[in-house]
Amino acid sequence: MPTLVALDVSLSMGAPVAGTDPTTTRKSLAIAALTHFLQVLADSSNKHEQFALATFSREATLLHPFGRDAAGIVSSLIQLETSSKTSVAPILRLAAEQCGRGWANGSECRVIIVTDGCGSLLDPIDDITLPLPGRTVLHAVFLCGRSAASTERHRQFVELLTRNNGAQGPTEPVYLSSDTPTCAVETFGELIRKYYAPAYSLLRCGFLTTSVQLCPAPRAPDGSDIAHEIDIVGFIKPSEISNAPVATRHLVLPLAKGTDEDSAPNLCVLLHGSIKVEGMAAICRIGENWYGALYHMPDSKRSNLTLNCFHQSNDSVPWLGKLNQLTVRPFTGEAQGKDAVFPVGGGRFKPSYAANPTWWVEPYGLQSDVQKVLRYVKKLPDRQAVFYQELNRVCQQALALGFIELLQKMAEMFEKEAALPTSSADVKKHCAHVAVKLKETPQYGEAIDAP
Repeated sequence: MPTLVALDVSLSMGAPVAGTDPTTTRKSLAIAALTHFLQVLADSSNKHEQFALATFSREATLLHPFGRDAAGIVSSLIQLETSSKTSVAPILRLAAEQCGRGWANGSECRVIIVTDGCGSLLDPIDDITLPLPGRTVLHAVFLCGRSAASTERHRQFVELLTRNNGAQGPTEPVYLSSDTPTCAVETFGELIRKYYAPAYSLLRCGFLTTSVQLCPAPRAPDGSDIAHEIDIVGFIKPSEISNAPVATRHLVLPLAKGTDEDSAPNLCVLLHGSIKVEGMAAICRIGENWYGALYHMPDSKRSNLTLNCFHQSNDSVPWLGKLNQLTVRPFTGEAQGKDAVFPVGGGRFKPSYAANPTWWVEPYGLQSDVQKVLRYVKKLPDRQAVFYQELNRVCQQALALGFIELLQKMAEMFEKEAALPTSSADVKKHCAHVAVKLKETPQYGEAIDAP
């Protein structure tokens, strides 16, 4: 998951730690701990993690944008310069900007604020919008013991963590048990074990199973972990799923047994190749009342197997019906067509994502649509198909908005057009027919056809 590390570079961070070597400062403790933190998360089992580094004092500065260059961030830690007093508000604004701009709302981001917990002059945070965008979890690590921290600073961070995280994350800062580099490293190691442990699951397709790693680790909206099994219940065309609402997306990586990974057969590789060649998606059960879909997702370098987690509900994709009631075609008792794999909810409304929706917020939009219909009336019978297409589009939009008065006015308009002595016989016939249909107020979804 994306992680923004925010390091305090105020003057108090450069002060020597009492009772230790004169060269040991809060800043050196932070460098040692963060170096270990980044190196562990950048190893082979967490190579897809993305990090960003920012510093803050009176102002916040983004030193490294989100990326996988952990070595570059470590080298930057050694070259940091000390600045003025601590101020929390700038780093919160920077975190909101980076997490909100670079990642989707469903993506889980983490912001780790590393400070010394000192300072009695607190900057106001009432104007900070919390919680941070998306599913951003805020952490605070104080490089001191609980007794050495400022009481005011502790209360401020408790308020920040509670307002941002609620019940989905920590509500108090983490403290060191002793002022040593070893203790600082152990504190961040505990952070890794608790929040960055890889998610392993068993991918099941019929009688075939394989172990996979999910990156980042998915969590349900209530904070619970994903089930230990991802059970594929069937396959479906991506067009049937359409643009279904997705809560989170995760890479599905195979866990090869042994050393010869390239030659070992793996269900994950077989599944990826199959749905890529056949142009299908796999509907899978990932928890109680929780479903998702496996796709192949190409990028500039390679194609990946991706798990799209729907929102936690049996009805998260309304046009498919109840996901827990889907079954394969041979067991439905009736034919669904040669191309159908699932008995998807036929007849249910499927949302349209057309690029040119009807727009009547301003008066000129409505005026333009009505004038277009009138222009096609003049060209009957040559433009008969286009005339009825535009007429039905305007009628359906009016019915959707409850704009019945528009239909009555259009009926009067067509009656006047039919009464004109200059109108041709075809124009009079179609205008009279349309006027009668509009006065009857058609139902939504009911089209007006030619006489």
